[in-house]
Amino acid sequence: MKIDWTQELHDIEGEPIPDTKLVGNRVTLKTDEEGNVIALTLGRACINALLTELQNENQTGAQKFDRFKLAMQIANEPKKDVTAEDISLIKERVGNNYVAYVVGTIWTILEGSD
Repeated sequence: MKIDWTQELHDIEGEPIPDTKLVGNRVTLKTDEEGNVIALTLGRACINALLTELQNENQTGAQKFDRFKLAMQIANEPKKDVTAEDISLIKERVGNNYVAYVVGTIWTILEGSD
């Protein structure tokens, strides 16, 4: 399945979902050089979900490496085909890492149902 990982994510009202970063122990909005808020992309959200370690999660090094390789593929080849197995893993990780409206937005895209 070919997915455009560069597409911006939007909330229920159609507004772009802002991307965030951790600065110290505070979450702040990501901005460009002119101070405009940067929208969260499908790729960035999925990469974050793949690379985030969940509390009390016990995964092998091989499982972590597979997640890392998939995250790198999304980052470096944003329009490359991904397998159904990859989509399943991404959906699982997104479901465990994000709030409902982000999960719903991402899953809708990954399932190909706008």
